[in-house]
Amino acid sequence: KSCFSLSVRDYDRLCNSIGIDRESKRALRLSQLLQVRGDRISFAHELFFAAFGAEAAIRSTHQDAIAIRNVLNSPRFYFCGSFILGAIEDDQVLREVLGGDIHPEILIACWRGECGDAAQAWVNTKLATFYKQ
Repeated sequence: KSCFSLSVRDYDRLCNSIGIDRESKRALRLSQLLQVRGDRISFAHELFFAAFGAEAAIRSTHQDAIAIRNVLNSPRFYFCGSFILGAIEDDQVLREVLGGDIHPEILIACWRGECGDAAQAWVNTKLATFYKQ
């Protein structure tokens, strides 16, 4: 079983930065998705692990489409590709990423709607253009 952990202080900073209130944090603890051990909070669920991996990947690429594509094609981040694409807030950057050389499985995830509405719309538009030819 793999998990992601961070200090209680970092957890509080993260929650504050994205607007998670005290009651929501309490609900997360009660759901047993979070485990508190001393001054560490662990996320044992793979969705949290993927989400934090994606957040780290996006933060480290500084919204550079080529760097994001490199991360998407990296085995290290393979498990969170749909989360990475879903975390891209700039539609132009998203189009640049999707327009480059990326794993076919990621495009299939986009088509299924696993990477957000903008990614799904981009793939559907490209497919419609392809089939018209």
